[in-house]
Amino acid sequence: MDEIFRIGDAATVLRDGRHVRTIALRDTTPDRLIADLLGRSLIGAFPPREQHAGEVMLSVEHLSSERAFEDVSFQLHAGEVLALTGLAGSGKTEVGQALFGA
Repeated sequence: MDEIFRIGDAATVLRDGRHVRTIALRDTTPDRLIADLLGRSLIGAFPPREQHAGEVMLSVEHLSSERAFEDVSFQLHAGEVLALTGLAGSGKTEVGQALFGA
């Protein structure tokens, strides 16, 4: 969103295939533009994250696999969700396999 405001002059918002509005970016804010995109305010969509939501369910320290990845460490607490993402060849698949002993 920051880049849109940095390099753009105007924005046209479409939602469900319909025109919502076209506006000069100097006349709007990122929050207003997001509200136009969603059809509602984004307030409360991301509640504050609790620090260490629960007990540690999985702790990984210095996990490595030759030629695939090196020194992966994290803790996963009860109530948290972990997602491993990346481009093909980044090692995400190999990390997942190593976590489950494959």
